[in-house]
Amino acid sequence: MDQIMTTSETNSRYFNTPRLLIRAMAKQDEALFCELFCSERIMANIDDTFGLDRAKNAFKCTLRESDKPDSSTLCWVISYGGQEVGLVSLNNICTGAGADVGIMLLKVGQGNQLADEAIDWLAKYAFGELGLNCLHAEFTAKNLATKRITRKFGFTNPHQHPEKRAWQQCILQKRDFKSMF
Repeated sequence: MDQIMTTSETNSRYFNTPRLLIRAMAKQDEALFCELFCSERIMANIDDTFGLDRAKNAFKCTLRESDKPDSSTLCWVISYGGQEVGLVSLNNICTGAGADVGIMLLKVGQGNQLADEAIDWLAKYAFGELGLNCLHAEFTAKNLATKRITRKFGFTNPHQHPEKRAWQQCILQKRDFKSMF
């Protein structure tokens, strides 16, 4: 079972899964954010690679938005073995309805089902703590890792995104979620 720890000093919440520590993104995470968004390999399945100035600007905007009460964006850092390995997020959160899922992992965090574990936690948090009813995923058709994860957790079969060529989308309803961790 996931554990939630709250520190008394900052009221920041830390979440533990069997192998991960997941915490709210903070100012000290700018380098990780920029490394992910400036990586051609990582961004190949997401969007155009960001330049450093654009990544720094996006970090500031994401952090500012995440800190707002009732924000429509929440972003967390994924740590494994004491090392920050990626980000997981909920975007376009609509209270009582749903949100878009996002995950990015450095190479060191790929290939060992850390993404699966982070998405499992994210779905539990979204459906439990936030009371959302569905999660939405969008990804390039060539992103086989995301396609595998969405199938594993009970998302609908991916179908062509109506506005993005070579992209697919799928939805996970709360009732169809299959926790794996």
